[in-house]
Amino acid sequence: METEDFAEIRRPAPRIRKVLWALALLFAAYHVATAGFGVPVQRLHIALHLSGIAIFAFAYYPLVRPARPGAGPSRIPVFDVILMLLAIASLLYLPLFWRGGSIGFGSFSFPVAPQTLRQGNPNALDLFFGTVLIAITIEMSRRALGWALPIISFVAIGYALFGPSIPVDILKHPGVDWRQFVNNIYFPSEGIFGLPVWVVSTIVIQFVIFGVIAQRTGLGDFFIDTAQALAGRQIGGPAKVSVISSALFGSISGSAIANTVSTGSLTIPNMKRLGYPGIFAAAVEAAASAGGQITPPLMGAAAFIMAEFLEVRRSWSRRSSPRSCIIPASMRRCISPRCASGLRPTPRAGCPTSSACGGGAGAMSFRWPRC
Repeated sequence: METEDFAEIRRPAPRIRKVLWALALLFAAYHVATAGFGVPVQRLHIALHLSGIAIFAFAYYPLVRPARPGAGPSRIPVFDVILMLLAIASLLYLPLFWRGGSIGFGSFSFPVAPQTLRQGNPNALDLFFGTVLIAITIEMSRRALGWALPIISFVAIGYALFGPSIPVDILKHPGVDWRQFVNNIYFPSEGIFGLPVWVVSTIVIQFVIFGVIAQRTGLGDFFIDTAQALAGRQIGGPAKVSVISSALFGSISGSAIANTVSTGSLTIPNMKRLGYPGIFAAAVEAAASAGGQITPPLMGAAAFIMAEFLEVRRSWSRRSSPRSCIIPASMRRCISPRCASGLRPTPRAGCPTSSACGGGAGAMSFRWPRC
């Protein structure tokens, strides 16, 4: 956990880290088990999935990010623990009281009708837990991703609530009150318990776990070495290494950011050292990493969500991945600056041999074309 990107934000005490490590192992084991033996009902599965996300989000991301990673306090404040508990209570309330029941004891108990009777007319508890979950979800995204997504969320919420007051006629609409808004966002089949989170919690999370295991076992370094051996001495070799390594690494990460951080930390300095302009080196890595995000089998969450909405087989979405068009286009674009400016390829001493990339004594020998 200490080497993960999110763990660089806050470093809890060693005992707390052991507890979080055990919870993370249980979280991963649950998703692996459900992949093999089937998932529970949708509302319960999403509630368990998001409960784990809430625990890790408030454990590792502080209210205010420090000036540099790891510089903030290591202690998890009581405020964040309360937010964890509120998030878990808001998520589990819905599946636990799906068929009704009562909360409290004796004269202080509060009856809860079955969800089918509350659909469209949420009670006070639905409004409370729904409001809490909406606010906590926005706060988790702010801590992890910054203000961009919360601002978009606030604009969308304002548009839904204040539709009649919009001065532009083409954008004006009848609007909804807060009760109906919570009904649409909190109850299943829409909003937080809707299809996108269902796809992430059942499909994408399996590939994320696989990607983490692959990276921790050194598969990412193997991909970079393989790209160096294949294209390092070719025309535009250092830029091609960025394209190939991002495509290979994207198959186990499914994230453009992970591609840029992992492969770009090696390929961008290498391109600049050999004379490539810094702007061109950054552009090649950005384009290659964005394309690597949609490399099968992971392809990021968007590809699986689109396949689920369109009701097509996910195997078809893998075969029709636009990555097959991005690779040759990116490779072709890497050639022209090399031949135009006379930039050097990677020195032979800096290119791994075929045996270093898994080949033995009888491995294929590579011939490197030169300008």
